[in-house]
Amino acid sequence: MNKPKARLLLYEILGIAMVCSSVLFFWYSVGFMTEKDYIAAILQIFIGFSLVRGGLEMTKIALVSKDRP
Repeated sequence: MNKPKARLLLYEILGIAMVCSSVLFFWYSVGFMTEKDYIAAILQIFIGFSLVRGGLEMTKIALVSKDRP
């Protein structure tokens, strides 16, 4: 496996891991809301959204770079 393919695979794995970890952050934010800790829940939701965005950008970079020779 050459370096560009390994890099693209790494981007895909990291992107998927970030999206999956954002689901965990959203799960914890629901737990904070049930405990009536609304400030912590809002902060967790913002972190979750940023992880989703970062993960999607990583996978988008990997997919766009695959099309190039």
